[in-house]
Amino acid sequence: MLQPFKGISCPPYFQDVVRTVSWCDTMTFPFVLLSLLPLFIQMVVPPACATEAETVVVELDHQVAGQDRASMALISAGQFTMGRDDAGPDEQPTHRVSLDAFYIDRYEVTVADYAKFLKSEDPDPPFLWQEARRGQNGEKPVLGVDWHDAAAYCRWADKRLPTEAEWEKAARGTDGRIYPWGNDPPTRGHANYGQETMKGYAALAKAGSFEKGKSPYGVYDMAGSVWEWVEDRYDEHYYHHSPEHNPRGPATGPLRALRGGAWNSAPTVLASANRNAYVPSARRSDVGFRCAQDAPK
Repeated sequence: MLQPFKGISCPPYFQDVVRTVSWCDTMTFPFVLLSLLPLFIQMVVPPACATEAETVVVELDHQVAGQDRASMALISAGQFTMGRDDAGPDEQPTHRVSLDAFYIDRYEVTVADYAKFLKSEDPDPPFLWQEARRGQNGEKPVLGVDWHDAAAYCRWADKRLPTEAEWEKAARGTDGRIYPWGNDPPTRGHANYGQETMKGYAALAKAGSFEKGKSPYGVYDMAGSVWEWVEDRYDEHYYHHSPEHNPRGPATGPLRALRGGAWNSAPTVLASANRNAYVPSARRSDVGFRCAQDAPK
């Protein structure tokens, strides 16, 4: 029979751990150490759940909420490829653009969001607002806002409309992809587009419904759903002379740019570099918006 090491007592920490048993008096000290080995491992190696928690904290640090409490994604500073040489003339030439860091809404502004703005500021309601308030449309993107409506909402939320360059970077990332999800053509799992039998709010899905279609930064519905107003005026030749750093569109012009395609768009229209333009007073059943915000420097 093994005999205990006489004259060796357990350290106080070990006594606490094994207080309910009498092994320190009846077992050899090496066996005590072996029995406590798992405790040493737990002290040295953090559990998997701690690693996961740290990852979540990092992700949450990349989100902010404006006055409208909308979740926003941080788009880091740096360069990306803007435009496409194999597309429409107004998307050419492909060029490198450098942007400061900024935040952008993860989701398009919804009917419920816009209702809070109307209650607070009491502006004229947008086109199709009576339809919006009927049925289960609160979580769908708001329709029928003109450029001035969209800009006013963003100001109310202490934010602003994104620039064309900011919108495109948030949509396609820095690897030159064609769509937010990559280079594969769109499917019904990526976006809401090509609707032919429904229109208006009946043709819309809830904001954030297409997990497969989100951008590299985790931003949803940047292809299909609704066209989105951006800050810039539109000039089809702007890319030929636009500045490399933080371009903000031409200083003058009758049109404002839109991005992303809508529920009634053809698949090719959903490409992230595709551009569109309307007069800023246009209120349409396929147009909405999201907001942006400068990141602290």
